[in-house]
Amino acid sequence: MTGIMGAQTDLEWMLSNRRSVKVISQLSDLPQTDRANRCKDAFAAILRTHDEAARRALRHALDSSAPTNTQSMLATKLGLCALMFVAANEGMAEVLSNQFAQLDHHSAEIERLLTEGGSTYPPALASVVRHYAMPDNRCQVNVLQMLHSGAGGDTERLRQMGELCAKMKMTKQEIPIVPWDARITWFDTLHPRTRGSQMDTSKGVQTYTFYEWNPGDGSLHKPMRRSNLCSKSGNWLSDRQTSLPFNAE
Repeated sequence: MTGIMGAQTDLEWMLSNRRSVKVISQLSDLPQTDRANRCKDAFAAILRTHDEAARRALRHALDSSAPTNTQSMLATKLGLCALMFVAANEGMAEVLSNQFAQLDHHSAEIERLLTEGGSTYPPALASVVRHYAMPDNRCQVNVLQMLHSGAGGDTERLRQMGELCAKMKMTKQEIPIVPWDARITWFDTLHPRTRGSQMDTSKGVQTYTFYEWNPGDGSLHKPMRRSNLCSKSGNWLSDRQTSLPFNAE
């Protein structure tokens, strides 16, 4: 994992956090209606905090007497990532669709502010605000493939996504996730202090397959085309595959 600007590792950052894994587990254990409502409420609340953090940072850049931002935008971004993960993993297409719509609105608003401010904003600040606007493109691709891989997903959309990702040489990696209170997680086995330790699977393990980020392909950083996100009969997102974070042409 890395904090390098542009690295698309939001999924790993989120899943390596035991608190995130605990929240995912708790939400997954709820009855379907309760789970959907909790996801909606939590996502809206975190996005409000996330949005205000970005606006506060931009206001301070224009007026040094304005309050500085003390909210970690990485923390809120990964919270949003966790809730998108739950929606996709539990097959909640309409919830995920709404999450994408809210993120697109937030991103458009931030971009509007940056455009209006122009050169008034320091380039470094503009870059950071854009970088943290929403979970990275790789995360978005993977939650979509999680949704389509599920029982209520669309196998044709999944096939099309697979073809596009293969064309961009996006390989796959399996990541085993153990309960939040496991003694040693997969991520712990990669840490210098605990490298080589045996992962604790005594409480169970679930393996997820994610598309990898290809650091040599700058096209993964291109803005996503987001106009075609919708739900089809409440069962899946029908057209998001046309909004993958790269051009298939």
